Amino acid sequence: MKRHLPFALTTLRLLLGPIALACALTNVPRWIYLPILITATLSDICDGILARRFGVATPALRRYDSITDVIYYLFILAVAWRLCKPVLAQNWLLISLILFSASTTIVRNL
Repeated sequence: MKRHLPFALTTLRLLLGPIALACALTNVPRWIYLPILITATLSDICDGILARRFGVATPALRRYDSITDVIYYLFILAVAWRLCKPVLAQNWLLISLILFSASTTIVRNL
C-alpha cells in the first residue's frame, strides 16, 4: 500500500486541475480555490519525499510527476485567466518567460 502512495498523490494533483477549472467555469466562491491549491502543493511536496523514502522513485514516476505538474499548472493558468484576465494580460511577457523556462526544464528531464 505504501509504495502506491506517491503515485496516488501525483494522480490527485492531476485531478485537482480540472476540478479547479470546473469551479472557475461555474463561478464558485473564490475561497474554494484555497483548499485545492493547498492540497495540490502538499501533494507535490510529499509525493517525491515519500517515493524516495519508500524506495519507489523510478524514472517513470519522476516523468509522471513532471508531466502532471505541467498539466496541473496549465489548468491553474486557465483558472487564473478566467478569474483574473486583466492581470494576466498586463503581465503576459513575464508569464511567457516563466512558461518558457518551465518547458525547457521539462524537455531536459524527458
